[in-house]
Amino acid sequence: MASMIYTTPWAILREAWPRVEALIKLGLATPERREERKDPTVTLHSSAPLGTTEARVPKVPKAKGAVAVVPIRGVLVQHREDTWYGDTTTDWIGQAIDELESAQNVGAIVLDVDSPGGVVFGVQEVADKIRSYRGAKPIYSVANGMAASAAYWIASASEKFYATPSGQVGSIGVWQPHVDISKWEEAQGFKTTLIFAGKYKVEGHPFAPLDDEARATMQAEVDAYYDRFLAGVAANRGVTPSQVRKGYGEGRLVLSEPAKSERMVDGIATLDELLAGIIRPKEPIAKSSNRNLVLADILLCEAGVPRAFTHNSTTADNEPDWGSVDKTKLPRIAFADEGEPDKKSTWRYPHHWVQNGGGEDENGVYTTGTLYLHVGGLNAAWSAANGGRSGQEASNAVKSRLQVHRRALGIEDE
Repeated sequence: MASMIYTTPWAILREAWPRVEALIKLGLATPERREERKDPTVTLHSSAPLGTTEARVPKVPKAKGAVAVVPIRGVLVQHREDTWYGDTTTDWIGQAIDELESAQNVGAIVLDVDSPGGVVFGVQEVADKIRSYRGAKPIYSVANGMAASAAYWIASASEKFYATPSGQVGSIGVWQPHVDISKWEEAQGFKTTLIFAGKYKVEGHPFAPLDDEARATMQAEVDAYYDRFLAGVAANRGVTPSQVRKGYGEGRLVLSEPAKSERMVDGIATLDELLAGIIRPKEPIAKSSNRNLVLADILLCEAGVPRAFTHNSTTADNEPDWGSVDKTKLPRIAFADEGEPDKKSTWRYPHHWVQNGGGEDENGVYTTGTLYLHVGGLNAAWSAANGGRSGQEASNAVKSRLQVHRRALGIEDE
């Protein structure tokens, strides 16, 4: 598996490569490393930090709810299985974004970035996901130290992108190493011979110097990913790919002040200053120490008043038939599209039911009981959200809320 690392295109700061090699050696020496590594921690903030520099506090819309901070740290890889040589996975970033976009108590998301970049796999997908949420729940980014290469690509997709006063951004480029160990083998007194079928099956192998044809193929692959990188950043920052190619550091890191001048970031602010700009004064405090608690165990609030139900993906063994569930009595939290608070007619895509419901309010809606996910209701809501009944699809935010439950139940996409 280690050899794959040396034949993979990387969007990473060149100076960070020795750390990747160190992680590879550590992973090979300690196979249990992957099992020991945990996903990062998402935290929710509802009170503005103190001691911020007022002049640098961004003028952004105040969030209607808590602000979720998603840490993006270290070397980026795609899957959890890859964390023996990396730190944060793009799979996890994407899942966290989906969960937080669908969490009703979260009003805004901040990506707290300090990363030299990583492998190219998965980066375009998560950057495109972040950009697709523009116009929904706002996502901001702050280069809290460094947002380099792949990390810059991801951060640039957010609605607003800031760098700390001492921060650096950029390193836009792609590269791929090739290791030739033929001389080392010769010194050790042996030689590797490859028996293969398929003209290019072992192209670029490490047991001989890199030939011109293999070099050209690798260069073409690197160029293709670089073009995607340029196009993605250009779309995210509202400029042309040519502007990114000829500016934006041309592969170098850029300090925050010149980065702002080149429109690589929108402004200069610390994480605390960004939070101070987003958070409404005197919001009730809600905190999470585990990303899995974002939807499952945090008591949701509306207008500062705790709701009576906890929103999660728990099901019950005695689940009634979906057709027998009285949807008119379901609380607003039971719907993927919550519409307007005082207009039940705007609540759409129900997928929960209430056990032992009671305490009906003036609108006949339950205020007490236990809220459970309804499997049949979830399937019906998912079908409807994808145009199954009316031919009209729901918003991405609605779909992502339903998708969180589907993932929790192990339901695969069709």
